[in-house]
Amino acid sequence: MPRPPAKPVINWEQFMGAKLFAWLGGLALFLGVALFVKYSFKHNLIPPEVRVALGFLLAISLIVGGLKIPREKYAITAQTLVATGVMSPTSSRVK
Repeated sequence: MPRPPAKPVINWEQFMGAKLFAWLGGLALFLGVALFVKYSFKHNLIPPEVRVALGFLLAISLIVGGLKIPREKYAITAQTLVATGVMSPTSSRVK
């Protein structure tokens, strides 16, 4: 009885057709938001008090997100999110 053909390690059709463009879109969105935030900080469109408040909201959301992730399956991701949330407020500063 012949064996079924071996399944390829990477499904290139799936990767090139869907995942690659999703990743590129996510990267473009991230870069757009990051550059907008940098621009708004540089030109003082967002006051320092609001910057600090947004930093703390981001930190709290990272901690909550890290605690909500199932730690049995995604231990490293959960720990990374919580650690990033803890370190975020300490690295923000107001001039």
